[in-house]
Amino acid sequence: MRLLDSAKNIFNSAKDSVLDVSLNTAVKPFLNKAISGYGEIYELKIENKNIKAKGILCGLEDKEIEVVCEHVHISEDGLKLSLYGFKSNMPFAEKALNNFAARDYKITSEVLQKALVLLRKSF
Repeated sequence: MRLLDSAKNIFNSAKDSVLDVSLNTAVKPFLNKAISGYGEIYELKIENKNIKAKGILCGLEDKEIEVVCEHVHISEDGLKLSLYGFKSNMPFAEKALNNFAARDYKITSEVLQKALVLLRKSF
């Protein structure tokens, strides 16, 4: 039984590494490009089927912003990403995200599509 548990731990660790690479090499740059001029995301992770991000906003560099997206859906082919239900430690950002960023996104980048397909099972 210990061997099976060890194998599961190794598999889960490898899976988490692949997901982390997908998030940080494809998804985070996509999001940072989308918010260019407003701020920057420096930490992005999946936790409890939510996307969690930490970053800074232009003009508020001394205050860290945290954002959680509670409703994430990725199409099977990675061509569509739906983001809804934003929460933040900054009420104005939460309201702005829910008013302007909560929607379906058509994904045209092949690299991002492949990364999203890998991430899909996390949601």
